[in-house]
Amino acid sequence: MEKNIRLGDNIVFDYHQRTKHRLEAYAPSPMFLDWENEPFPFRIYEGSPKIGLALIKESGSSYFDSLGTEEIPTKPLDEQTLSLFLLDSLSISAWKRAPGLSPWSLRINPSSGNLHPTEVYLIIDSFGKEQNETALYHYCPLFHCLEKRATLGKNLLADFGLPAQGFFVGISSIYWRESWKYGERAYRYCQLDIGHVLGTIRFSASLLGWESYLVEGIGTELLGSILGLASQEGPEKEYPEILLLIVPLQKKSVELTIEEEKLKRLIPRTLFGQPNSLSKEHFPWPEIEKIAAVCQRTSFFPLKIKLAKTISPSHSSLTSSLVRQVYAREIIHQRRSAQAMDKSAQCPRDKFQFLLQKTYNNLKNKLFPFDLFKENFIIALLFFINHVEGLAQGIYFLELQSDLEEIKQSFHGSFLWEKIFDSIPFFSMQPLKTDTLAKMVHCYQSIAADSFFSLGMIVKFEDPIKTYGPTLYPELFWQCGLLGQFLYLEAEAVGFRATGIGCFFDDEVHRIVGIKDQRWQSLYHFTVGKEIVDKRIQKIDPYFFLEKIRSESNFFEKLPLG
Repeated sequence: MEKNIRLGDNIVFDYHQRTKHRLEAYAPSPMFLDWENEPFPFRIYEGSPKIGLALIKESGSSYFDSLGTEEIPTKPLDEQTLSLFLLDSLSISAWKRAPGLSPWSLRINPSSGNLHPTEVYLIIDSFGKEQNETALYHYCPLFHCLEKRATLGKNLLADFGLPAQGFFVGISSIYWRESWKYGERAYRYCQLDIGHVLGTIRFSASLLGWESYLVEGIGTELLGSILGLASQEGPEKEYPEILLLIVPLQKKSVELTIEEEKLKRLIPRTLFGQPNSLSKEHFPWPEIEKIAAVCQRTSFFPLKIKLAKTISPSHSSLTSSLVRQVYAREIIHQRRSAQAMDKSAQCPRDKFQFLLQKTYNNLKNKLFPFDLFKENFIIALLFFINHVEGLAQGIYFLELQSDLEEIKQSFHGSFLWEKIFDSIPFFSMQPLKTDTLAKMVHCYQSIAADSFFSLGMIVKFEDPIKTYGPTLYPELFWQCGLLGQFLYLEAEAVGFRATGIGCFFDDEVHRIVGIKDQRWQSLYHFTVGKEIVDKRIQKIDPYFFLEKIRSESNFFEKLPLG
């Protein structure tokens, strides 16, 4: 067993090295984009019964800053609230149209290249007219509907001892959607997308007074069977990633125990519908298959989930002068990835400090939404400051949880380590013109230099993987993706725009600070600034077409299951 783990570790380290972008060459990827085979961005199970969800145009909600800090009244699980839950986490947020181009959709959950490899499934005891019938559903954001994949039994989740109205959310990835464009590095991007989805689900559930928990101990193979994915084959198959439990906010701490025998009762015997085809042709990327195989998890029973109240008071050291009375649902639905930044704009110092302080407080102390994970592996954020009021251009560093002296000894000896704010360990490392440097290390993307700042997320890498095994590798990206979603919404809440950056020259970033080995690695980059809006692009209502479909066809009628 120990030998296998060591072999798996080496496969992870080899994959991570070979998929690094370098100044002399990018990671292996297609030589050109085969637009004829661009994957269709929506999975649809053809022939499955469809349940249309209400299109609720509700703008009011709790204030954004109340999420995780105030107890939000728990809403009952019904057709309306389930629709809101999905609208606020996974639905289409808008369509865009530009002269000469076909309309394209945007979603609540960000995705690199807007390719959306992530699929989501629900296991619920009763829904709509199907009282007390436990069933497996796939969420289709294109039609904002549930596709029924299987009937599982009666009140199975209640038999597990789940709190009333608790349900499971399963998440999978279609790696082909990303590898079509990004080649071998696509596995990384798929895992970052999982992190973003964890964030959108966490925020959406909180708006309804629901809590989210990662279900640890369920193996990849078993999860695939439960989600109805075990029979899928070929380049468009879905890979099971993670299982979440969503329950009403608990007043008391409770440890939920689920035995293997009961969990296996959720494996469907008969599946409804067949997955649609996404592309006509495919290009194989065996290294993705290899890394996905070695990162599979093994089941450990019984599953134990500690349900606890996770409301935390607002941190007293946050800048009190910045009052943000903005509705959470409004922020969630207006989130976009900026395509270009205004390099003449400056970030006010108080807004930058607020963003920095809240990120530090919540991440270091594992407060909402970072309480999803038992251990936080993000140790620092490396900043390229371009246009922030009162701060000179240069390299800065936010230390989150590691031994600062250890970091100082490992980084370049010429760094200043000049502390900027009294309340947080944020340091000026080296004043310099970042315009050229920030653009260069981010694959020559101007957006990284024209923004207020860009940053790299540095994680503990080698030791945790050697300690916990290769299954930790995707979790490191999940944590970075979750932080990315947090930063997206925080930027929107102060009136800015953000963009996740997956393309950067890995070891050039490490060279800048002095990282010479794999003890720490930068896994995801991000930029925040004032967006330049392209006025040629027209915004269209996300479900402008749906009313017509529902009124003119029997698309959403319950189909015969025989």
